[in-house]
Amino acid sequence: MQVIEEARKLKRYPRAARDNNWEGRTRLRVTYGGDGRRSSIDVVRSSGHELLDREAIDTLGRTDVPLPPALRGRGFTFEIEMIFNLSESASG
Repeated sequence: MQVIEEARKLKRYPRAARDNNWEGRTRLRVTYGGDGRRSSIDVVRSSGHELLDREAIDTLGRTDVPLPPALRGRGFTFEIEMIFNLSESASG
C-alpha cells in the first residue's frame, strides 16, 4: 500500500523519545470519506508513550497519496502500525 511506503519516508523519531530510549508500536485506524478525503486518524493501541503516538498521527497526517481508482467514491477504513525502534532509527 502506497500509504505505508509514504509514511515510512516521512516518519521522524522525536528527539525527546530518542534521548529517553523510548520505543514502541502505535496502531492507528485511518478513515476516508466517500469524497476521498481523510476524515480521521485514531489511536487503536498506544505505544505507551504519548509523544510516539502523536508522531505516528502526525506522520500519517503528512502523507498525501492519491487513492486508487477502485476506492474512489466510497468510504473506507484501514489500520496501520507505526513502529518506533531505536536500532532502526540509528541506521537512517
